[in-house]
Amino acid sequence: MRKLLGWDRYDTHEAVAAINELYGHELRLWLNLFLPSVKLVKKVRVGSKVRRVYDAARTPFERVRECAQTDAQKVAQLEQLRKCLDPFQMSRSIERKLERISRLANRRLSPQALQETAPERTPGQQTNGSGKAAALGNPAPPAGFPLSHSRNNKLSVTFPMSRQPQLRLHS
Repeated sequence: MRKLLGWDRYDTHEAVAAINELYGHELRLWLNLFLPSVKLVKKVRVGSKVRRVYDAARTPFERVRECAQTDAQKVAQLEQLRKCLDPFQMSRSIERKLERISRLANRRLSPQALQETAPERTPGQQTNGSGKAAALGNPAPPAGFPLSHSRNNKLSVTFPMSRQPQLRLHS
């Protein structure tokens, strides 16, 4: 859930209803019918390292379809449902719902945002009895990393990663 919605707080009934509607419809179908995943088959210890062996990537629906104990009628219904659905349209619908849910988030102001909205002080003006300024947050300027998860950032998280050389996996 955190991968999809982040760490924002969703504490209104409207936000909870929107999240439940997303998980109950499009996202459930997307994950089970169209999104492949790998399953861990076994772990093999090689010296001090553990080597993990995975099964081929398949959707949960494909795993159910290949299972001998499943009900053939329910599998046929799921197959028909999968043929009727357009994964691209579902993806757009999920994105729209995620944007709506993001607008419903209860975002607390960061200390930096509080500083920007605080009234200006005159030099020599004390903010508390000890003479210390109540400056919150990091005094260093923001780094502006392109891997920021901010919705206002134009670059996606995967863009800088796509420029890295191809990683080699050990077999």
